[in-house]
Amino acid sequence: MNSRVDVLGYACLVAIMSMGLGYHRTSERRLHVRTAENGAPAPVVTSAGALVHGLHTIGARKIALLAPYMRPLTRTVVDHLTHEGIDVVDYEALEIRDNLDVVAHDPARLPGLARALE
Repeated sequence: MNSRVDVLGYACLVAIMSMGLGYHRTSERRLHVRTAENGAPAPVVTSAGALVHGLHTIGARKIALLAPYMRPLTRTVVDHLTHEGIDVVDYEALEIRDNLDVVAHDPARLPGLARALE
């Protein structure tokens, strides 16, 4: 049974970025090939690819980054973005260990945390 969808999205930013610099392109290409092999070709976007594309689309060349991840995973994101030509001038890892705690994090705190970045 083939599902026919307009687009396929893979939304695990760090899983893609941890596979290596620029891997979002490889992943998107491989997933698209699989949709075609199954007779239901669809464009594919990953959250990592969408982030990179979105930053380039708005012309962002320098950013500050606030991430819920632990410091090593946040560094992976920084390295990936830097490889894609985005200068991460400052970043903060909130080091929230549990995904449920990420969801429970009060979004009203984010502007104050972001203001602390350069």
